[in-house]
Amino acid sequence: MDGALKAYILNSYRRTLSSASVSLVASVTLVVMILKSDAGLSTPYRRIIFVLSLGDILASIGYITGPFSSPKGTPTVLWGVGNTATCNANAFIKVYGILTVQIYVVVTCLYYYCKLNWKMSNSAFYEKIEKKIHAFCILFTSAVCFSALFTKTFNPLPFGNTCGFSRFPPGCTDNCTKGLLAPLYAVLISFVFTGLTLLSILTFMCLLCKEAYRREKLLRSANPEPGQNSTLFQMLTSCVSCNSFRAQQKEDEPLSDYLLRIYKRET
Repeated sequence: MDGALKAYILNSYRRTLSSASVSLVASVTLVVMILKSDAGLSTPYRRIIFVLSLGDILASIGYITGPFSSPKGTPTVLWGVGNTATCNANAFIKVYGILTVQIYVVVTCLYYYCKLNWKMSNSAFYEKIEKKIHAFCILFTSAVCFSALFTKTFNPLPFGNTCGFSRFPPGCTDNCTKGLLAPLYAVLISFVFTGLTLLSILTFMCLLCKEAYRREKLLRSANPEPGQNSTLFQMLTSCVSCNSFRAQQKEDEPLSDYLLRIYKRET
């Protein structure tokens, strides 16, 4: 191995360790804060962020232990001191964590979409969507990881910074002894699934922006003349100190929805 390639591999190890360590500390902090807070896991949003953080913890641990988990003596692997079992364990927790994070980032967008566009309460979101999402995440990520494990698709990546979907020996094209299905897993998970995740996020972002624009337009239409206070503004200023002003607000109803509902009723 020439000096330039070795320096490149070492730099990739350092970048992986540093970024994963920061991510691990941040996610552990979030988990502790959620568990120690009075609200705990009482709302869908807090549960979503909690599971997302757990997934990031798994992925971060996978990246931190990656450079050391590859079998000792593997070509292009500089820090490998493990064996096949440690490589499988590293790839399993890393892939499980990454898939969980991707799923729950989309679920976070879905949660806001349901709250703002469908005006769904926390209890309704839990019964109709959240429970199904938890079950899907467990089944999907377990199916991917266990199938890759049983087909011997988890192997050291070419530069050995982690283990994952790869043929063995690393970088082989012919005469590979393991991981013959690695290209298929890489395409389906790294490209197709990740692409669908990004598409879902962008779709929900556009829908949320459209709803926000609709609400802003409705509020602006209440004050057509510059310098003239709208009916909604007059209601707010006259009732800001009234104890009964928010008494009619429904449970889990966002304040913006409540204000628009009151405005429509009064006008």
